[in-house]
Amino acid sequence: MEANIAMKYGWNHLINHGYYYRNCYRVRKLISKMKLKMVSNTKIPSSKDEIRLFAIVRNEELRLPYFLKYYEKLSVDRFFFVDNASNDETLDIIQKAPNAHIFRSYESFKNHWNWMELLLDKYGLGHWCLVVDADEIFYYPYCEKLSLKEFCDFLDLHKHEAVKNLLIDVYPKDCIKKTQYKKGENPLDHYTYFDNNYFKVNRIHLNRKKWKLFWDPVYYGGVRFRVFGGSKLGYLSKVSLIRYKKNAYLRKGMHSVDGLKYSDLRGVVFHTKFLHDIFDKIKIAVNEEQYFNKSIVYRLYNRVLTDRNNLIFYDKSNSIKFQNTDMMIKQGFIKSNNSLDLLVREKQLD
Repeated sequence: MEANIAMKYGWNHLINHGYYYRNCYRVRKLISKMKLKMVSNTKIPSSKDEIRLFAIVRNEELRLPYFLKYYEKLSVDRFFFVDNASNDETLDIIQKAPNAHIFRSYESFKNHWNWMELLLDKYGLGHWCLVVDADEIFYYPYCEKLSLKEFCDFLDLHKHEAVKNLLIDVYPKDCIKKTQYKKGENPLDHYTYFDNNYFKVNRIHLNRKKWKLFWDPVYYGGVRFRVFGGSKLGYLSKVSLIRYKKNAYLRKGMHSVDGLKYSDLRGVVFHTKFLHDIFDKIKIAVNEEQYFNKSIVYRLYNRVLTDRNNLIFYDKSNSIKFQNTDMMIKQGFIKSNNSLDLLVREKQLD
């Protein structure tokens, strides 16, 4: 809502009329709280040593089996899911996972960030939290060699509270429609390519907790820019890993954060949006108009993919094949530093 108002009237209008808009935000959040119900009755411990993952899902039976397997292996201790009226096997899959807690809301997805803020405020305070979507696979520097717990300990040692990442859309070498992904498989075994062109722009954002503006750079580019055209296709920044605290504000979509100290490290979030089911997801998004600005991005996807049904994203001049994090560090997509490099070398010698 606030972004649409800012686009129409400007940021100054939003700030100058903060009392009205801030109260609207609080009322919407209160309504969301009343409608957000816990499905599972499993006990949630108060231990601050846990790494906790938070995700909002809807009809993600295709991606969830690998998603859960990957993050469990990464050393995530506990999962918190908000299900937004799934009608496939999403709930069944989550219920079989150990240490998973399910909440449900039938509200419009337009209110989804209210749900995330409510869960983070209640269950994320003091924890290292991963905030990801079901189609996102987080890779931090040397994740094949360091557990997530070890990585978070390193961040704590250096008093870092957030890691900003580059969101990378992955795709196959062949036509998307003809590349069939099977549940439980690693998507990066089939969707191994991504674009090599990204650029950074300093943008202004609204902290809805303190109702103030803050500046934070975001990334654009990638295959969306090349294939679908223009920079209005969403930010390619993700602040997926944070040490959450009371005064922290994580912007809707995890694109930026206010009130936390950024690390000089950078990871990547591999985005598996463009699996073979993307065509059905686009149709639903366009019909329901629940995403930003009446699903404008999905409308563009729909137009391009409908006109070019057998579209191949792969391009010899722009596509890179993913191999491992060492390769991503060498090419500058993932950023390490001397201290982390030394830690990894010492661990390999042990």
